[in-house]
Amino acid sequence: MTDDVTGDSIQECLRKAICPNIEVEARGIDRYMIHTAYRYSDDDELHILFKNTDDGWVLTDEGHTVMWLSYEDVALTDARKENLLKTIRSNHAEYADGEILVRCTLDNMGPALYSMIQALLQASMLLCMRKESIRNSFLDDMKQGFKAALGDNVRYCLDEAIDTAEKTYHADIFVDVNPPIYVFGVSNTERCLNAIIFMMHMREENRNIRSVIVVDEEAKVSEDNINMAVTKSDKSFIGIKGMNDELSWYLKKNSIVTAD
Repeated sequence: MTDDVTGDSIQECLRKAICPNIEVEARGIDRYMIHTAYRYSDDDELHILFKNTDDGWVLTDEGHTVMWLSYEDVALTDARKENLLKTIRSNHAEYADGEILVRCTLDNMGPALYSMIQALLQASMLLCMRKESIRNSFLDDMKQGFKAALGDNVRYCLDEAIDTAEKTYHADIFVDVNPPIYVFGVSNTERCLNAIIFMMHMREENRNIRSVIVVDEEAKVSEDNINMAVTKSDKSFIGIKGMNDELSWYLKKNSIVTAD
């Protein structure tokens, strides 16, 4: 396989499978750095290397994620390590000697890279869960705004669980229309990454849904992560005021009966 793999062939494969903005950089013999737009919460780019090993080709973070967690003063306790391993396995990845990796070939690099990105983003949430808490007032205001706009005309649920074959996601609001709407409040990095991962998964499964995000203007989330969430969502609102100003218009535009 070595003779068939070049930086150009990898880049072409990934751009077709995922998005046209992926860049591939040669880092020596049979070693290629994959540059994506995805980042850790401190705005560092996800470290993903495609390399040839004795057991075949792998995507690996070369231990960067666990090392990054340690730099952020996150102790890898037994409980936290168990959660990390569950997260990694749920994304068809492996954990070996501090490295997170996904075994793959050039033919299945697209799905493999999706798995790798999700594993790294979810692993980075270990830091977010320790450093940030949910902004309850923002979420309460967001939910109240949707309740007021929808009234009794449309069935909706708060704190909806979405089951998939691999895991369960949680949306802040579920609007029972066709196609259904899932709403996520982005009040910290953890919630932003959760929304991004959900939207990636729904796209992978070709589910006919609409995703809406409401961004807390005071949230300490990197600009790249916010832009990623906005780009992947069907509709985004910035701030509670922005949501209240546009929500009725958005619902009516999508033929959803509102309270007014």
